[in-house]
Amino acid sequence: MTKQLYVIGDIHGRLDLLKQSLEIAGIIDKTSNWIKKDTVLVQLGDIIDRGPHSLKNILFLAKLAKQAQQYNSSVEVMLGNHELMAIFAGMGNNYAKFHWFFNGGDWVYKEWSDKKNCQSPVPEIFYNEFSPERSYGQIISQYKVAFKHSGNLFVHGGIIGENRSIRQLNKILHQTFANKSKHLYEKDIFSRTGPFWIRNFSEQALAEQCEEYDVKRQIVGHTPKMGLEISQNGKLVYADLGMNQNQMPFIIEIDNSHIKLKINNDQKKLPLGEDGIMKVVSKEKNYPFTKPKYDIGDLIDLFITEDGDFNVQLKILNIIKDEKIIWYAGEFIFNDNGKRFVKVGKWPIGHVDKHGIKLS
Repeated sequence: MTKQLYVIGDIHGRLDLLKQSLEIAGIIDKTSNWIKKDTVLVQLGDIIDRGPHSLKNILFLAKLAKQAQQYNSSVEVMLGNHELMAIFAGMGNNYAKFHWFFNGGDWVYKEWSDKKNCQSPVPEIFYNEFSPERSYGQIISQYKVAFKHSGNLFVHGGIIGENRSIRQLNKILHQTFANKSKHLYEKDIFSRTGPFWIRNFSEQALAEQCEEYDVKRQIVGHTPKMGLEISQNGKLVYADLGMNQNQMPFIIEIDNSHIKLKINNDQKKLPLGEDGIMKVVSKEKNYPFTKPKYDIGDLIDLFITEDGDFNVQLKILNIIKDEKIIWYAGEFIFNDNGKRFVKVGKWPIGHVDKHGIKLS
């Protein structure tokens, strides 16, 4: 029997919207228990951060995965870049701790500690919860790089230029966590051009990768869109509809010929293999931070670990405004166990203004 196939993109800490989405498809009942037979549910990663229910999301999906087995069904969760940062932080990588804290990990700490505010240093006991052998980390460490079903390749960011099999990629992921190889952060499949982070695609590269994996298309999260979008001559489906920022439950159903978007009682569909978009919002939300808190020349203390051995500061050299975001540009000064080095870069003002402390 062919199983029904459903997809949910990035959730970002919204258990309430996740449950509403699953109810729309009749996958769970009003008591939030699995009830649907012969079904595959794929979640594309980024279930945590930037919302109030990250830890609850982890536990809820784990519960559903067990319940689904009783109905000849399954729950397949892909690892997102946010879970990636969390688990490498849990393994003790200080750069992952820094990146995670400023990309939504502060929300998870507030949920875990039941505190309203969050500033570094964050206690190590919190990060330890995301180590592969501890509670939340143990669950996350079982997520996948990619999953293939019915001619579709599901992955958080996307896969380009890869000649290793899906099975090999998943094995690398799970071995990295089993061995607690924290030094692999931002290397190999964990790099910024790897499956968890990539955003830029070419039609030719996608076509070649789809042929390599014998799939018709890649279905990805990570890159939020104004609706469900099929692009690159049908080879790429963007399924991150901004559930959190748009305050909207949704679920996607895929059959042999169409992809269907279900929002509350409304359903729209597009033919597979053709480019198209089903918009769910009329315009992108404006970046909420419009006035910089700090000035050119300011030295900002950004992050420090509990033991004080690792800290990051930003020397602001310029303030840049593009079409959407205002940025602080300057020198990021890293002090890592007595070693000091500087990287030139830029960060959105919201990242810095929320947690940074002016030193001079």
